[in-house]
Amino acid sequence: MKVFNKLLLLFCLFCLFSSCSQNEISPPYVITQSSVRVGKNEPSYSIAGAHVFISNVSNKTIHSLTLSFLLFDSDGDLCLPLGKCIESECLQKIKPFQTKEIVLSLDSVLGGHIHSSYQLGNVFVKRVAFSDGSVWNDPFGLYAE
Repeated sequence: MKVFNKLLLLFCLFCLFSSCSQNEISPPYVITQSSVRVGKNEPSYSIAGAHVFISNVSNKTIHSLTLSFLLFDSDGDLCLPLGKCIESECLQKIKPFQTKEIVLSLDSVLGGHIHSSYQLGNVFVKRVAFSDGSVWNDPFGLYAE
């Protein structure tokens, strides 16, 4: 039985380390800039919008992504209850090594509570779907900015 356990452990370690490469561990994107703009920007939003610049650093075309972030008011207080983050599915085609601006409306989140400025925090891409059908996931925000 001890030999079997040792072989099983050796097999598991082999599978773990042989399947890991830097490309699978590193995120396929880089967030180069993120901000909130207050004011009307038709047709994207009427009150405020999150502007996030995402660079595709992979060799595959991004078909869609799920963006996640926290929103803070001008005093640095969370705009949503603690632990609640804003998530949005973005159908945005981003070619390899291309940067695109993602604009998300914050109108429904802010409602009538408007401050002069907002900040984004803990910005990350939770899921990336590529045009070849493969998917990259970061459900816990390990690569958050």
